[in-house]
Amino acid sequence: MPLLLRKALMGLVVVGVVSVLALAVVVGDHRFQGPVVLPLTWSHGVHLGDALVGLAWALCVALVGRLVVAPAASR
Repeated sequence: MPLLLRKALMGLVVVGVVSVLALAVVVGDHRFQGPVVLPLTWSHGVHLGDALVGLAWALCVALVGRLVVAPAASR
């Protein structure tokens, strides 16, 4: 299996795990969710903690993408 394909598959697994964890935090009810910054309905909205989770998720996905396409260090 070519190295790039193997790195891409491992990257997809990592992004999948990070996505499931981020979704669990956003959908769940926890004490660190913060105030509602964007109300969507009378009982639901985007909390400050949800935005922070989204930023952390985007950073993780960008870093995994960078690791996948970066050339291996020469030895």
